[in-house]
Order: sequence, then C-alpha cells, then structure tokens
Amino acid sequence: MSEAAAVTTTVMFADICDSTLLFSQLGDEKAFALINDALKQTANLVRLHDGLVLRTKGDDVLCMFSNPFNALQASMAIHAAFDSHRPQELAMSIGINSGPALLSEGDILGDTVNIAARLSDFAKARQTLVSSSTIEILNQPSSSCIRPFGEITVKGKSTPVSTFEVLSESDQDEITQAGPTPLLFPRSSQISLRFQAREIQLDYLLTRFRLGRSPDCELILDHPLVSRHHAEICYQDNEFILRDFSTNGTELIISGRSITLHHKQAALRGSGSIFLGRTTYNRKFEIAFHASGGTRGF
Repeated sequence: MSEAAAVTTTVMFADICDSTLLFSQLGDEKAFALINDALKQTANLVRLHDGLVLRTKGDDVLCMFSNPFNALQASMAIHAAFDSHRPQELAMSIGINSGPALLSEGDILGDTVNIAARLSDFAKARQTLVSSSTIEILNQPSSSCIRPFGEITVKGKSTPVSTFEVLSESDQDEITQAGPTPLLFPRSSQISLRFQAREIQLDYLLTRFRLGRSPDCELILDHPLVSRHHAEICYQDNEFILRDFSTNGTELIISGRSITLHHKQAALRGSGSIFLGRTTYNRKFEIAFHASGGTRGF
C-alpha cells in the first residue's frame, strides 16, 4: 500500500434513499438502471461544481471539494435534478463535513469522512446536513441557504455534532415571503403525546420518534393515507420539532390555527393536535400533544 497523504478538505456523501424499495417496486433491471443513471448524474454535478469524485459504490457517491461553498451548491443541484423522478420517489440524502483526512490510493479516510457518512445517514430524502466545521470555513456568504438544524449524536463521538441544513431555492423563497414566525409559546424540554388509549412521554434526550404505518415506527397508525415512514418528532435547539416526509402531508393544529406540512418541519409549542395524511375528518386518528418545561438553561 502506498503512503497516505494528509489533506484538509470538504467531504460529501450523497446516498440514494430507500434503494432496496426501488428494487421491490420496479424490478431488478429497471431499478439497477435508474440507480446507475442517478449515480452518474450525481457524479457529473459534483464535477460541474469543481468537486472530485472518489468513488461510486452501491447506492452512494463519495466526493471531496477544496471549497465548501461548492459542496453546498452541488448538493442543491443534486436535489433539484431528482425532483423529476418523483413517480419513482428517487431522492438523495446528503452529508457534508470538513476537516483533516488521509488520501490513499484514490480513496479518502479518517474521522472527517466518517462524520460526513453519518450525516448522510441521518439526513432525510432531499435533505443536506452540514457540520458546523464546514460552516465555519465558508469563504463566501451563504446565510440565505443554510439554517441551524441542531446537535445530533454520532456513534463513536463523545460529544454531539452541531449541524446545519441546506435550504433549496423554494425553501429560501418561502422563508423570505413568510418572514419570521412569532414565538407563541416558551421553548420546552418535555412533551406528552396522546393517541387513542396510549400516553407517551418524551424529553430533551429524544433523538428520533417516528410516526407512520411501518412496524418499525415508534407510533404506528394503520390508515391508507398514512405513509410507512410518515413523519418524526425530534429535539432540536431547545424545542420539539415535527418533520413531515410523507406523500399526503401532515396537519398541525395549534390554538385553532392549522398548518399543513409537506416535506417541511414546524415546532411543537404549547398544546395542539397532529393529523397524519388527510385524516382530520376522524378524531380517532388525532395525536394530541402538550409541550412544557421551558428552557433548560444551557
């Protein structure tokens, strides 16, 4: 084995979401062709943004950039390119991290690479998560296309990793048009959920609480309008966040105000109700919540 060269770089993992499901839905040959074309298109977009493709393997692409801003731009271009594949639900999850690494025989190794891979694993379909180390070294203004995502726990790391989310152009437009959302309730450290006869208590140690039809969800709702992995609740920036990544969307009702989420997120503040899919007509499928506890003071 040749000697490894030490470099400081920005690493990006782009991973095709639910590739095994594509094989089940489309058949082996069609799914393989679709995934292969997607990996080639992703690699081309990386090169177009001055990135170096190190390898494509299975259903992911590993690449590196000398300029982290180019990595962010490449991630947005990749997500935009696959919007046209929605009939097959082909989408990417992307993780970006910057720091020291080792280059050896055309591959890149080290903790920086491992964290980028974990960010990609944690990201949802059509989402890019970026480490704080990448944000800190950006040499071009980018505040309009990123927002804090919160801290996530990475296996093998003694401290959480602070992360940011890269916004699509449409998300940036919506935020600009809507303006800041007033904080109606104090931030919370505890939340209670009530669904039918079940009572659930969650606190600020929560990483992920999934809602949907799939047996591996923490709260299972058996309804044809509810997706297998419909939504999730997580704890981020001292409050609980509801994220939707479903087909039929999620209805959030707080103080009589209804908010429709479709591949978007909102804070769970005070008391309210959650309806997955288009189930607001039936109180049997209401998920009542109450967030409390206030800021924890750190």
